[in-house]
Amino acid sequence: MDDKVEDLLAAGVIDPAKVTKNGLLNSCSIAGIMLTTQAVMVERKKGDAASLGFTKSGVPTGMSI
Repeated sequence: MDDKVEDLLAAGVIDPAKVTKNGLLNSCSIAGIMLTTQAVMVERKKGDAASLGFTKSGVPTGMSI
């Protein structure tokens, strides 16, 4: 490191490595929590109550995988 301040895009840096690393670590942490608790709380889409239920595979309707 030479303590220069420069435009990252002009220097060829597409995204800072620390941001990418922390994003990956956070997503792995969330995945680990989901695997160990076997339950996830999600925000339900607004809609009528008649459309709520479960599909044959057990996935709640109105939710995407």
